[in-house]
Amino acid sequence: MSVNYKQSAQEVLKSTKFQNDEVEIVRLASQMQLISEHGMEDMNRALLNRRKLFDFIAEHNLASDLIGFDPISTLLYEPSCYSSRPIDFVRHHANSLCFIQMKRLNDSEADNRKRKMLDRLTANFKRIPVGKFIELNL
Repeated sequence: MSVNYKQSAQEVLKSTKFQNDEVEIVRLASQMQLISEHGMEDMNRALLNRRKLFDFIAEHNLASDLIGFDPISTLLYEPSCYSSRPIDFVRHHANSLCFIQMKRLNDSEADNRKRKMLDRLTANFKRIPVGKFIELNL
């Protein structure tokens, strides 16, 4: 069975709010083919069914980069044999294993406070009728 990666890439990218040009579609299609050629077709199927698409595209991009960096090693996507909660990637090369888990980092509490304080100051400064230049460094 032949897979039309370009059609699949168009389907994935049309679900985003961004306008995607032909170059992006072709890049994703070739990335999907590369990932499939390295035995991770399940990752491509998951790409078509994800709600948090941008997080998953980041994983897809990383898989493609890891394959490009070291095409000889074996890369597994979410293998269940290593833990009850799958690790994103396991890379086998020679006698070594590398476990890779991707996470989106949240802003720290201090960053959130700083942002809220700057937002409040900016809103209050906008109410001042006289044009002033004010620089804040926190």
